[in-house]
This record gives sequence, structure tokens and C-alpha cells, in this order.
Amino acid sequence: MHINLDARISNTNLTGGVSVGYKLKCSDLGMNCSWEGTGNTVEELMMKGAQHAKAAHNMSSMSPDLVAKVKAAVKQV
Repeated sequence: MHINLDARISNTNLTGGVSVGYKLKCSDLGMNCSWEGTGNTVEELMMKGAQHAKAAHNMSSMSPDLVAKVKAAVKQV
């Protein structure tokens, strides 16, 4: 099973004192990349990470092993 990285989400800013719940750094996955993403949920952050992986690293899908590695790299903030 692979995850399609063509999913689209809107880029919204967090306002009104809403705290960001989760953070992911591409470099935490062993990439030489300075991208950092944040999201209110793990699912939102995974979608942002998928968009980044497609745009910056030319990835069209992620194996279940890579998905597990990405989820393990997510930090609650």
C-alpha cells in the first residue's frame, strides 16, 4: 500500500492564540533539507509533509515503512 502525494490542502495561518500541536523536520528523516512543518493534527502535518516531499524531493508516493518513519519523527509541541 502506498500513499498518493497528490492530495491538496489549503495553506491557512494559525491566528488568535491557537497553539500549534505538532512539528516535523525533514532533516529528522535524514534528509539534507531545512524544511519544517507544523500542524494542529498529525494528519494535517502528514499532508503538509507529503506536499513538501512531492515538491522538493520529487516523491510521488510513500511506502508504509516511510509513512511509519515520518509519523515517528513527528513531535508534539
